Amino acid sequence: MGEDAKQSMLNMKRGVLTTFNRARQLTEERLGSSEKTDFDQNFENLSARADRAKQWTEKILRQTEIVLRPSAGSNEKIEDFVRGKLGKGLPTRQVPVELLAQHMVTAGEEFGSIPLGHALLKCGQTEAALGLAEKEFVGTGVARFINPWKKFLEDEMRSIQKEKSILSRKRLDLDSAKARQKRAKTTDRMQAADAEVRQCQNEFDRQYELTKLMLEGVSKSQVSHLRNLQDFIEAQEAYHRECAEKLQELHQDMRRSFSAMNATAPPMTPDEDLGAYSEGAASAAGSLDVTTTQTFSSAPVHRRAKVIYDYDAANDQELSLLADEVVVVYSVPGLDSAYMMAERGGEKGKVPVAYIQLL
Repeated sequence: MGEDAKQSMLNMKRGVLTTFNRARQLTEERLGSSEKTDFDQNFENLSARADRAKQWTEKILRQTEIVLRPSAGSNEKIEDFVRGKLGKGLPTRQVPVELLAQHMVTAGEEFGSIPLGHALLKCGQTEAALGLAEKEFVGTGVARFINPWKKFLEDEMRSIQKEKSILSRKRLDLDSAKARQKRAKTTDRMQAADAEVRQCQNEFDRQYELTKLMLEGVSKSQVSHLRNLQDFIEAQEAYHRECAEKLQELHQDMRRSFSAMNATAPPMTPDEDLGAYSEGAASAAGSLDVTTTQTFSSAPVHRRAKVIYDYDAANDQELSLLADEVVVVYSVPGLDSAYMMAERGGEKGKVPVAYIQLL
């Protein structure tokens, strides 16, 4: 047998013996029949803090990815993971709001020059802009928040876990050597046990200091994490502000278009504005005399209506509305056909008919 083979066999034998001694020491510790080297309280606190940092970093990252890419399937997530590992960034795949924008634009083009067609085109253009804003926000969130926190887990925390595992083994080796030192009876065995304890103690002390140094570095990493978190919140605030501005602009544009459309339409009478309810009232009035009929027709007919959208009064002649509330509405001769009078408690004012639904 060659020297290399002999050395390999010797190393294997030592490895098996070391593993056996560690298992024996661990078992005796659990049974309470062997002493255990304890780490100081400062080290225990550093270790516990690192464990909490790892646990919460993983949870926050998982939820952040869900927030940024809620509709991503398993295949898409695998693709994103591979691209991230290769440093290629996120793919420019279409987000759901961009698909909605395409449908709106296509429908608007097919509907042609009718008001709904124009409205769909405007909405589609805004939704497309929202899609671009969403992609920019996702890219910023991944680059400035997710990737740095992932790097912390994959590099620093993985190294810490590795060094802690080595330290745990070194601690078992030291305690196992101390136990053999106590059991040694002859001079030769005692001298060998003393040498083994000194060697194990030196290896344990070196690993302890290295592990402690790495645990202390977690605090510095968390300072960087705070900057990453601030970048993410700034990007999120900018994204929502941009979306709100674009939607507000679209809403105002649609309100102007709706008002212009109603201004060019022929004026409606109160009975026409109230629809089927007024037709029934006119039919019932046919059996009355002329005086009674004239009195009935000139009086406003009140109906309950549900508010569809929030509405802020433009002046003191209008009434502000809240979505889903119920108000009493009626038509008034000479009032713009785009509006009706509404009453709620002791309040009264004009409201746009586009914001209510008769009950």
